[in-house]
Amino acid sequence: MKKLLTAVIALLATVSLAGCGNRSTKSSTSAAKVNPSAQPVKKTKRVRNQSSIDQKMLTKFTQVKTGDITTGNGGSSKAQVFAVMGQPDRESKATERGTARGSNVYTWTFSHHNSKHTYTAISIDIVKGKAVSKNVFHIGSSNKVRSDDYQRIKKGSQLASVRKQLGMPTEEMVMGSKGPYSSQILIYLDQDNRKTYTFSFVDQQLKNKTYSTSKNDSSSSRNLPSID
Repeated sequence: MKKLLTAVIALLATVSLAGCGNRSTKSSTSAAKVNPSAQPVKKTKRVRNQSSIDQKMLTKFTQVKTGDITTGNGGSSKAQVFAVMGQPDRESKATERGTARGSNVYTWTFSHHNSKHTYTAISIDIVKGKAVSKNVFHIGSSNKVRSDDYQRIKKGSQLASVRKQLGMPTEEMVMGSKGPYSSQILIYLDQDNRKTYTFSFVDQQLKNKTYSTSKNDSSSSRNLPSID
């Protein structure tokens, strides 16, 4: 988590400047005045492209059903997952402690920017041929959450309401099959990328919320993966 936060902060702090031969500052300023909308247009196009990617991801994400965390019962089969998602970009084994340890983890990358810590992707855990958990990542492009935003969210809030208030999370995870979902987690970063806010839901209702800083290893702070 520390490496992610450091990379994100460094990315945000970097400013790229372009020069044109020996033109003076005055000339550059004049050029900017001639076409002041050039940069905003470029930025708007990039935002629209990312929005299109996000929508495509979420459409696929909702089509994959997660089953019992240990048996896979009720989850989409591996064949069904691949029919929705296509061939994965990466396959690995789950190594974290828990009931899904040792499961096959498949990852699909939808966009990959200048840094390996700025990307959008979906990963799905398969146990006994069935999907048991799924994650969607918006690393470097998610909404930022302030402390007062976090404080306003109350236990018992509905998942849809929290998502509407806070916007796109850095990570969303769904596990199991009880009710609409056995559990669902939304994770956000703060404005300075130093705090991680975690909201845990059961059957779409907020049961717990926690936050942690980059200086501690609280269990509420999950390690976000990087794309190699």
